[in-house]
Amino acid sequence: MKAFVPALLLIFCLPACQQTAEEQAQAQVQEAVRTHFTHSEDYKPGEFRSRPYTRYDSLTYQARMAVLNATMLSPDTVLALTLPPRRPADTVRIGTLIAHTYNTSGGHGLARQDSATYVMYRSGTLHEVVPTGLVQARLRKLGR
Repeated sequence: MKAFVPALLLIFCLPACQQTAEEQAQAQVQEAVRTHFTHSEDYKPGEFRSRPYTRYDSLTYQARMAVLNATMLSPDTVLALTLPPRRPADTVRIGTLIAHTYNTSGGHGLARQDSATYVMYRSGTLHEVVPTGLVQARLRKLGR
């Protein structure tokens, strides 16, 4: 009977020790960012912001990137930015968009703040994306 109480307590506490899906995603983002540095001490993790990522977000991102890429390849070509129509099926969550800010010394000793944006798909695949604000700023420069 004495061994039963600690075992029961362990069974109830074990799920609390496991990481949530968001914590796992943040850990994968940290590892992905850390791999960009030669010295791991150059990376100091900061804030994480996350929000649901839907099919519509994915389609919109692809449309914006297609315009930017086409403009880079052929600056004379003027493509209109045509966003896909929003349909109820496109509001399905396909992952989580994670924006991560961090500090880095870059090996020079000079600290600066940087950021990275990733999508963690439901399958567990992590994909780096160009931040929305940067894409929109580039499109505004192009007059789109």
